[in-house]
Amino acid sequence: MNKAAPEAKVARSCASLASQPPFSTLSRLFWWARLCAVTGAASLGGATAAWADTQPADPALSVDSVTPTGPATPDLLDAPSTPIPADSALADEDTGPSSLVRRKGAIPVASSAKSAVKSEAAALLSKPLINRSNAYYPQIYQYMPGLDSEPIGGGTLARYLPLSPLPKQTGWLPDSFEDWMNWPTMTGDWDGYRTKLADMGIGISGRWLQDSAANVTGGMSRSMQYADEEGYSVDLNLQKLFRLDSDWGVIHFAGVARQGHSLAQSMPLLDSPMEIAGSGEWPHLVKLSWEKQWNRYVRTEFGELNAEDQFEASSTYWGANLYCQFESNAICGMPQSIAMNSGYGWYPTAHPGAWAKFFPTGTDEWTIQVGAYTVDNTIAGKGQGWRLSLHQKAWMDGHNGRGGYNTGIYEPPGVYKNVNGAQGAFVPVQFRWHRGGADDYSGPLQMNVTVGAYWDSSSHVDTYGNLGMFTTLPPGNALHYRHAGQPVSWNGAPGYITPHNIRNRHGAYFQWDGMLQRDKDDPRRSTAAFFSFTWGNRAAAPAPYFITFGVVRKGTFASRPEDTISIGGKVLWVSPKLTNEVGAIQRACAKNGSNGFCAAASRQGGLFRPGSESAFEMNYGYRPAWWALIRPGFQYIWSPGGTGRYKNALLLDLEAGVTF
Repeated sequence: MNKAAPEAKVARSCASLASQPPFSTLSRLFWWARLCAVTGAASLGGATAAWADTQPADPALSVDSVTPTGPATPDLLDAPSTPIPADSALADEDTGPSSLVRRKGAIPVASSAKSAVKSEAAALLSKPLINRSNAYYPQIYQYMPGLDSEPIGGGTLARYLPLSPLPKQTGWLPDSFEDWMNWPTMTGDWDGYRTKLADMGIGISGRWLQDSAANVTGGMSRSMQYADEEGYSVDLNLQKLFRLDSDWGVIHFAGVARQGHSLAQSMPLLDSPMEIAGSGEWPHLVKLSWEKQWNRYVRTEFGELNAEDQFEASSTYWGANLYCQFESNAICGMPQSIAMNSGYGWYPTAHPGAWAKFFPTGTDEWTIQVGAYTVDNTIAGKGQGWRLSLHQKAWMDGHNGRGGYNTGIYEPPGVYKNVNGAQGAFVPVQFRWHRGGADDYSGPLQMNVTVGAYWDSSSHVDTYGNLGMFTTLPPGNALHYRHAGQPVSWNGAPGYITPHNIRNRHGAYFQWDGMLQRDKDDPRRSTAAFFSFTWGNRAAAPAPYFITFGVVRKGTFASRPEDTISIGGKVLWVSPKLTNEVGAIQRACAKNGSNGFCAAASRQGGLFRPGSESAFEMNYGYRPAWWALIRPGFQYIWSPGGTGRYKNALLLDLEAGVTF
């Protein structure tokens, strides 16, 4: 530091830090106190106090009105200390408080004045607001473990430390059953080895989740289905692992193994009522990627990954995925129509791809994000989950929709073809506005608004080729019904329009979510809501209009602050092109009932025009331990399969999960 003007350089550094967004007027005072008053510079401390006296009061950030807080962040791989701006005079020097005090050339002041200022600074640093400001700034520098960032239910919630402190963990076994229930994970800290690995830069996590559902009335048949999933992840923080001088990001690796079936196959339903059923019921690579925050303005990730954890994804509330407080796959983990209408890569599949986030203000208040992923429907098929090649051919069981190959026209199940993998690129872009504090237990109530769009270059069957998705004509044998597909050829239908391959599928979406309120007596108890609207171009989209909505209450009772009750639903509107086409076939069959197709349709109850499918879900999330979830609920579905052929259905469901 220049001996000729030490006070001026420190003042410029402090002023630079104080002007950095997103700090409020009051929190700037605390940052000045933190980085300036601890130097023992009485003159700077006096200037800070004088400046504070001229600023208007900020009731929302009143120190007296803030309850001490501090969310647990055991799942964060890295939360580095707040960076000094590059243009700061202190940027290239040791910036620890003690070094500022002992630095050669520091401002000489009387020891009594130095002690008084340091005491005042210590008092300021003990205030809850300074902790919140300190936590808020480096949020964009945090890396979430690969498994925790994926859209799925279960998992652990962020703790409110004053009322839910982290337990002491010694040894391999808990001291008592109560201690075990309070552990962050079921297996604990592994006698300290888990913490040691984390300090070395190695994060390990795992979970098990199951979905069960039974339709007690309505639909094509009464049935019950079960599906489960085991997930695991390893995350390597390169700075810690190799003891580097700067942040070099994180290597993510995650995988899952799935078993079971969805109730959608036998009811039938357009959207599965079970979030983890599907994608081949097979082991899958979920993520193998490198993620890095380059500075306050740019963050990137590339490798094998999916679009569902970034684009049209759910926001996080209380450390959990808000959409995945529901079992229905229509809501968790993204509005499903974007996957029906495009080559969007969903969890748990992994596609070669990349994304970049830009933070124009240097905080997460405004975010611009763009990505690019390969389009490959074969990855969702059985036995294809670990295929990394872009152009490898795969033998697939033929049906349009998830897991089927993309031939441009419908072909019945049981017809296997050798088809190419990657067909094109899915390119999304989105803009996001965020408001909120460092956590959901203090500070401003969180709110997020996202507007996005996508373009898909792959060749795909047009809207008319998707007619087999809907139960306009039921199968002759319900036991062979598969994935709500249509195992009867439409080629003999009078007036049936022949499908064609098209490119340039595109669409857009809007998302809103926000915390509606937080209890004053217990900040662990609060309420959040969400709404989404998704649109797809009519030339290719079987479901061009789709909405989801919901409300989640955390802290159902005073004695159950971590339990949740969730109410939500979805509405899917079928493409008018398909509705009108079936109407034209109905009119043609009325004139010529002897047509082979029309005669077959008449024997099976006639034709039904597709229109819409709507669903409502309500559940209760009971958490007997921090690492365990039991979530019973029910779903009511109008027009199962998108037509009026079957009666409305009532489903009883149960979701349960454990975090290891």
